Parts: sequence; C-alpha cells; structure tokens
Amino acid sequence: MIGAGRLAELSVVNRPLGGRVARYGPAKNANLAFLLVGRGRYHAGLLSRRSHARRDVIDLTGDL
Repeated sequence: MIGAGRLAELSVVNRPLGGRVARYGPAKNANLAFLLVGRGRYHAGLLSRRSHARRDVIDLTGDL
C-alpha cells in the first residue's frame, strides 16, 4: 500500500504522478452550509416547476 507521501514521489514512464497539493478551506463563515442548501433548494424548485416541453433558456441569475 502506497501512502500519499510516497505517491507524490512515484513516477510512471519517467512522469511524476503528483507533487503539488491544492487545498482550500475550511470555510470561515458558519452560514455557508445553509447558503448552499438554500440555493440548491431554490434551483431544484425552479426546475421542478418547469415544464419539460419548454425550450427557452432558464434564467438562474434572478434574486434568491
């Protein structure tokens, strides 16, 4: 079993598999989870009330 540290050093056909790490977080605002859930519910509601036969573009830029 290869750990994350050894995986960054491993190479296949002289090409490295890793070596760079990108991290983001944790979120500082405690309301972020509620914001994401609320926005998801809003967009799900928009889509659920929309007829499948409509061919125009849905406007997702309106006020939440």
